[in-house]
Amino acid sequence: MAQSATQRISRIAVVILGLVLAGLAATTHHTWERARVAELGCRTGPLLPTVTEEEHRGSFLFPYGTVTSCRVLGGEVGLFSADADTDLLLDTRRGPVAVRVEYRGMANGWQWTAKATELTADQAAHLLSDADEQRLRAAIAFRGGVLAEPWTLHYGDG
Repeated sequence: MAQSATQRISRIAVVILGLVLAGLAATTHHTWERARVAELGCRTGPLLPTVTEEEHRGSFLFPYGTVTSCRVLGGEVGLFSADADTDLLLDTRRGPVAVRVEYRGMANGWQWTAKATELTADQAAHLLSDADEQRLRAAIAFRGGVLAEPWTLHYGDG
């Protein structure tokens, strides 16, 4: 049975509308993702440059010494989740450190967790300027390599 021209045009219009709405949803998610990564970035416990090792020795772990500055390099947020991963460059007492912080359980109020894993210079190279990459490589060599274990920033204590 042949479709009328009106039916074909209606179906094409519905497909185009669906594609436009999908594009708007993807753009909105990307904007929300950038805002969420920036919000979480350098605002967690020992990543705050105002939180020092001397003042909060029992509260947080400082495997690299006190953080003196923190810069968000990038990150991502799940499509249907409040969980996020952020890549940061920290200036610390032991030199620059690139870390990926994994925030999990963000929809659980105070029960969320955050763990940082040190990135190698190769893993962080595409996020850094040449000068920052060289500083990072020198600091990693000075420290004897990257920290093998994740660093707990927040353990979901409620």
